[in-house]
Amino acid sequence: MATVVAKLFNIVRPTRAYFGMKDYQQLKIVERMVRDLDIPVKVVPCPTVREKDGLAMSSRNRRLSPFERARAARLPKALKRVKAAILSGKTTGPAQFKAMLKGDRVEYLEIVDPETLSPKKPLKAPFLIAAAVWVGGTRLIDNILVPRA
Repeated sequence: MATVVAKLFNIVRPTRAYFGMKDYQQLKIVERMVRDLDIPVKVVPCPTVREKDGLAMSSRNRRLSPFERARAARLPKALKRVKAAILSGKTTGPAQFKAMLKGDRVEYLEIVDPETLSPKKPLKAPFLIAAAVWVGGTRLIDNILVPRA
């Protein structure tokens, strides 16, 4: 992905590039690449746009059946529950996350440093809660950034 973006920047030579925070890991990789390679582009993070029920907007959502679409709406709610658990000092967040998404395959749930993307210990803000979940045959990603208090 970084190679493709670097080639695109080389061809187009933009002054700004807008990347959504829905794929936070990709955003951070592009920011790091721009910094490391001294590419004269300002990377502008854009907030995740969500449906009325909280699901992050994505072209992949069209692949979901009506039943799967209803189940997919549990993903942002589960992420919020993990955030609340962590902020209240409980360690039950990840177990609650998996319980809320029962019937779907959780590929990962990671709590990481928002700059390095390394596992975050101790769990104090700032941190990023990132997840990938398979709802039926569709892989959905989402995250919640918890800024420094």
